[in-house]
Amino acid sequence: MDEDSDEQFPDGLEDHTQFDNERLKWIAEIAESIGRYSTHLNALNRNIESLNLVGKQFENVNSLWSKFEQVISKPTAMQSGSTSTSPSQLTDQQSNQKLVTSSSKLSK
Repeated sequence: MDEDSDEQFPDGLEDHTQFDNERLKWIAEIAESIGRYSTHLNALNRNIESLNLVGKQFENVNSLWSKFEQVISKPTAMQSGSTSTSPSQLTDQQSNQKLVTSSSKLSK
């Protein structure tokens, strides 16, 4: 049978058909791999979208805690300064300023 194949195909044509067969085999494997890649990429995209949806649900909680942190940190920052005054001292100073202003208006 080998002799018949030699008679049917000259040396160049037999190599050429073997090359074409290998080429078609590789093309089929590549196409299959690209299909799997596309499927996995779509699954990854769906997972990322679901993570984004879950993350968006926590935006309100995040903003609430951020505001809470800002409110809590302001008095602490005021106390750490050397020229800081307590809220009660600020209220006393404001009331004293009002008294001075009102008494100066009365004296005029």
